[in-house]
Amino acid sequence: MICLAMVLAGCSEDGARPSPTAAATTPTPTPVPTYTVEQAEGALIDMKDLGSNWAKSDLPITSFKEGKLRGCSNSKISLPGNPKTSTEIFGEPKYRTRGANYSHFIAVYPDATQATRAMDIARSSLAKCPASKKIPLERLPKKKFTYQHDDAWKLTEDEIAGWRHLRGFEKSVYPPAISNINVFYFSIDYAQRGNLIFSSIYWKRVTPKDSGEPIAEKATELLMDQLKRFG
Repeated sequence: MICLAMVLAGCSEDGARPSPTAAATTPTPTPVPTYTVEQAEGALIDMKDLGSNWAKSDLPITSFKEGKLRGCSNSKISLPGNPKTSTEIFGEPKYRTRGANYSHFIAVYPDATQATRAMDIARSSLAKCPASKKIPLERLPKKKFTYQHDDAWKLTEDEIAGWRHLRGFEKSVYPPAISNINVFYFSIDYAQRGNLIFSSIYWKRVTPKDSGEPIAEKATELLMDQLKRFG
């Protein structure tokens, strides 16, 4: 009888009532924002944010202009559905030879479900890229062509402040007979949160002795700034 009473009353062996245990609290998740085209465009890094000498560039990023993502070896990744897209491209002085280049792209979907599906498609396509690939000479319209070159590709994936993030880092090496500045490093970022997909390319032409690490570091700096601006 005494033991039963102690159990029902919740008493300790010395007769003292135990202190009540605080109920575990579950933190309220931060709501995923829904972006409008105007909000996303208004938050984009502009050339004045890149530096006083930067200007709009005439180099073509055809994938972005066509409303597609840029994949490995200058390939294009088509996005499903009909998102609203926008893109710009900027360059430093002498961006065709030794200056840096930066281009960004947004795709705004009606909802997060469609944007997530688009990101899944992009990831699947990027994951199929080979670590190395020889690109043959390609003849283009108007008597133009692209030189043969060797591409090296590395894909990484993580999450940044609630953004799903992929990065493709590509090194393109052209024959030294063309130029002694014959290496290009491309840092290509893909990020998705809610109904917004953001992609950017930061790239630079360098000599074979130059490292690609400073280019990757600058791309990370720009990406972190940009995602913070989106909120």
